[in-house]
Amino acid sequence: MASIKDDRGYNQGFAPATSTTVRMSRRTDLLLSEMNLTQDTRILELGCGTGEVSYWMAQRSPAQVLGTDLCIPFIEEAKKKYQLPNLRYEVTDFNDPRALVGMQFDYIVGNGILHHLYPNLDAVFARMRRLLKENGKIIFLEPNFYNPYVYLIFSFPTFRALAKLEPSEMAFSKRFITDALSWAGFKDIRVDYKDFLLPGIPSFLVQPSIMIGTVLEKLPLFKQAAQSLFIRAYHSSGVAPPPREDSIHREKFRLITRYGISGATAAAIQIVGLYIWVSVLGLTRQYLLGVVIAYCVALFVAFIMQKYWTFRDYSRDLIVKQVFWYTAISLGNLGLNALILHTSKVVLESNGLNFFQVWYLVAQIFAV
Repeated sequence: MASIKDDRGYNQGFAPATSTTVRMSRRTDLLLSEMNLTQDTRILELGCGTGEVSYWMAQRSPAQVLGTDLCIPFIEEAKKKYQLPNLRYEVTDFNDPRALVGMQFDYIVGNGILHHLYPNLDAVFARMRRLLKENGKIIFLEPNFYNPYVYLIFSFPTFRALAKLEPSEMAFSKRFITDALSWAGFKDIRVDYKDFLLPGIPSFLVQPSIMIGTVLEKLPLFKQAAQSLFIRAYHSSGVAPPPREDSIHREKFRLITRYGISGATAAAIQIVGLYIWVSVLGLTRQYLLGVVIAYCVALFVAFIMQKYWTFRDYSRDLIVKQVFWYTAISLGNLGLNALILHTSKVVLESNGLNFFQVWYLVAQIFAV
């Protein structure tokens, strides 16, 4: 799929195509369907890119629309292409606390922008609450982390690089964004799975994709693979409440679960690797070398899973230091692992048992 890149070289959208235009138009209608629109309605779009959605919202409604983006070339292009009395474009970095100070809106909307603001979501949501009128509403369409394609490009460094993602952007799950909005003090939060229409597909597949997607959006399990999360929530008066204890505990539980799965995966790789080395390849004399190789492979897998999946750390500036300390600590474990296996071999063989029948695996499991 061809993409549109911003002035920093990051992917910020999909190049024009029939399917892309249809997809964006449908999303515009979806955003508008959640609004009560009059000439006094004020809509703010965050991350408007080259301005299509803002233009269509202004064209299809009497509302006053302000499209914003931090990319100057995008806004300049939007101003040239789209001109309506009820439409404005403005260069704005929503991460800046001074952005749009003094303005008030009935609706704040966006198509694939919140995941770019992922590191500062708490501050972003607090800023939205200040910009919204009483009972104002936010409406966003965001990448669904559990869509297979989205999961792939956001979870692995190689695919992140190929997709030209920003270092800090991150897709999220329905549960994550629901909790985040709740913590920020929003009310009546609704998050649904939406859209199976892929950008860039051939024109003749557009209508079949829409028809199939409409069905899949209603089916349990299948709908969770949709491309996007359709997010709606209302501004609530008063001070944002502190994080709920039950949400904090759930997040801790998920972290511990991911940590355990990562460790178990590495352990399984280590055991299977040693089994292949000894029982499949028959390299019993070099079993300690097999221990080292299996351990190194498991170490690599464990590091990748812990960094990018367990702790969701996508930074690159500290990766060399992280690898160094992770490896240094693991070398001690490797030495202990090899010592346990060698000691087990000596003890078992002194008692007349064949270490390489099954006992080496028992010893390895114990060492792990």
